[in-house]
Amino acid sequence: MKYRNLKVIIATALLFALVAAASATSVSDDALNAVDTGELVEKAPAVSDNMQSSVTEQSKVVKKEEKKIKSASVTYDVDDFDTLHDALTSDEFDDVTVNINSDITLSNNTTVSNLIRQLTINGNGKSVNGNDANQFLEIAENSNVTINDIEVTNCYYDYSWFGGGAIYNKGFLTISNSSFKNNYAMYGGAIYNYLNNLTVMDTLFAGNRAGDDGAAIYSVGGLTITTSTFKDNEAVESGGAVLTESGNIIISQSTFTNNSAMHGGAIDNYGRLVLADSTLYDNNAVGDWSTGGSVYNHDNMTIINSTISNSSATKCGGAVYNVIGSLRMTDSILSSNTAESGGAVYNWMGCLSLEDNVFNENSAIDGGGMVLNGSTNNISNNTFTGNQALNGGAILAFNENNLLYANTFTLNYAASGGAVNNKGTLTVANSTLMNNTASDGGAVHNSGNLTITESSLCNNTVNYNGAAAYNTYESNLTITCSTLDNNSAYYGAAVYNDGSTSITDSQLETNTAYAGGALYNKYGTLIIENSTLNYNNATGLYGGAVENDEGRLTITGSTLNNNSAYNGAAVCNENANSTITNSTLTNNRAQRHGGAIYDKYSDTSIDGCTINYNRAENDGGAIYNHRSNSTISNSTLKTNTAINNGGAAYNNGNLTINSSQLSGNHAISYGTVTPTWERFCGGAIRNHGNLILNNSIVADNRADYDGGAVYNWYDCTLSIINTTLRNNSAENTGGAIRNCGNTTLDDSILDFNRAFYSGGAIFHGHATDDPIYLGINNCIISNNTAGEDGGAVCSWPETTMNMTNTILSYNRGDYGGAI
Repeated sequence: MKYRNLKVIIATALLFALVAAASATSVSDDALNAVDTGELVEKAPAVSDNMQSSVTEQSKVVKKEEKKIKSASVTYDVDDFDTLHDALTSDEFDDVTVNINSDITLSNNTTVSNLIRQLTINGNGKSVNGNDANQFLEIAENSNVTINDIEVTNCYYDYSWFGGGAIYNKGFLTISNSSFKNNYAMYGGAIYNYLNNLTVMDTLFAGNRAGDDGAAIYSVGGLTITTSTFKDNEAVESGGAVLTESGNIIISQSTFTNNSAMHGGAIDNYGRLVLADSTLYDNNAVGDWSTGGSVYNHDNMTIINSTISNSSATKCGGAVYNVIGSLRMTDSILSSNTAESGGAVYNWMGCLSLEDNVFNENSAIDGGGMVLNGSTNNISNNTFTGNQALNGGAILAFNENNLLYANTFTLNYAASGGAVNNKGTLTVANSTLMNNTASDGGAVHNSGNLTITESSLCNNTVNYNGAAAYNTYESNLTITCSTLDNNSAYYGAAVYNDGSTSITDSQLETNTAYAGGALYNKYGTLIIENSTLNYNNATGLYGGAVENDEGRLTITGSTLNNNSAYNGAAVCNENANSTITNSTLTNNRAQRHGGAIYDKYSDTSIDGCTINYNRAENDGGAIYNHRSNSTISNSTLKTNTAINNGGAAYNNGNLTINSSQLSGNHAISYGTVTPTWERFCGGAIRNHGNLILNNSIVADNRADYDGGAVYNWYDCTLSIINTTLRNNSAENTGGAIRNCGNTTLDDSILDFNRAFYSGGAIFHGHATDDPIYLGINNCIISNNTAGEDGGAVCSWPETTMNMTNTILSYNRGDYGGAI
């Protein structure tokens, strides 16, 4: 419209000029003002023929322009480039339909007339060939173009900024049932969509190339792709098939295969993209620092019900790389993808949400399934199976704000962290980690801050340490309300701790390791509260349930039952500190020493515990205290058995027992082994160190040789204060006590004890000439029985005995009813 008005103005001005030149008479200004343009034309007889012809032609142009605008629609049938070019560049019609009836080879680029408002191109199955030199279409703003059933091949657009080897679209473009093959441009090998909307349906993009980005499509605007296929496309930089720079993008029911680029082998997104019901496989990110084998996301992306498989990246994100973007993925499958880091997914400084997905057999050096290195990561209701890596078979997590909720991890493998390797802050909740394998940390390897709650870590295996969890130096591990069962390791089948670990309200059962059947604490701090550790086994060394090696151990309100080990069937402390309170240790069995607890060069405090029915195949049916400082208070040691010495306890360190009860314990003989003073002694306790019994009850214990309650070895010290020793028995001497060292009794009661031979209550003597001492003060010794000597006390001549303020009554012996 603006062009037509301009021509009218030019024609009018020309008429004024001609009239002025031809007139020989001066015309006044008033006369000129009284004449209109039409009159001037009629009153110009002096104008030449040539001038008149020019005016006539100008009038025709004006009329022609008016005729063009009035034209509406037209249909062209084209068979070659010239007729195609004429149809697309004609400015006579605003609604044009082009039917292509033959294959066409392009001779030049074609820009669609901007006066065509509605264009339909029906390819009828024919091809348009760019001859490796020409672009098919450039579409102007506000044009509506529909392309159907066409094959566009070998188009070429060599321009360093914009692109579109086949099509450069600035309008509204819809393509259906077509194919784009072997086209090239710097950006958008097949199509460049700029600041408008592109819709693609049922279309194939194959073998297209981009010198930079977007081998098939480069879009800066709205983009919708459905039921289409992208294969064998290649971009040098980003977007092996599609690059979206901005806008709202929907890709659905489409297939991307064997596409490649340095970043985003299939798709590179900088817009708001939804990828749904699609399949991406065999795509590759190539180059030394390539990322995103199939997908590279830098903005906002949602992946729904799609499959990404067999894709690879040299560096990060074999399937998907999310960088400073927001990525949500649901109901999708990611399988057999590979990368150096993040076999399936790598999230770097972005927000990641994964729900109801399957990660299967992905692999990487770091994070076989994924690497979480973003600002926020929420991973829920996913399944991870058969993924593998050097670090983190399924997941390697960095940074903070990582949540794994209601996920299942099975059959994943890594050298470190078969399922999960955490180097940041991570919470694992309501999840199952089963049958994972590693060298260390079969299910989880932690070198950060890790919380595991309401989860199951079972049947995991490692070659070395921590089949369920490995917690490294200066790291923090918290386990609550969880189950860690049937794990297998060399050290610490459930947990190996070198940092700080807290286990609360959890169950650790049927775990097996060479040492530390359930838990191995090395140099660290281990806290166990209100938990159950049952049926764990240390097959080779110490600590059927817990091995505390140079660490700090606290057990509170817990149950340790039916565990087994060579030494310390429930707990072994070596060069360590431990506190056990309000806990139950029963039916544990040691192949050698310490049916429940083995202390070696350690400091141990036991308070308010029940330690019953434990068994050692050698010494210390319940407790073996080797050169350690141990205190037992307010506890019960009942019906424990040692198949040698110390039915309840064997001490060759410093042992103090306060306000406790030791009853029904037995130092038992076995087979045809002849009992001696080296065997089967101390029904409750055999002491080879310093022993204090204070305010306690020692009753109903039995030794198959000496010391029904206590056997005190030579050069050792026994102090009994305000304690009752009742109804204990020995098959040889010392129904209650056999003293070969230095013993004092104060304010105590010894009654109803029995010795088959000598010393119904106390036998005081040793076969050597070493001096030994017995002091008895303010005691009651009554109703004791000896088969031969000393119904109450039998003291050998070379010994020293002092007795003050003591009552001896109703004692019986064949030789000396009392002494």
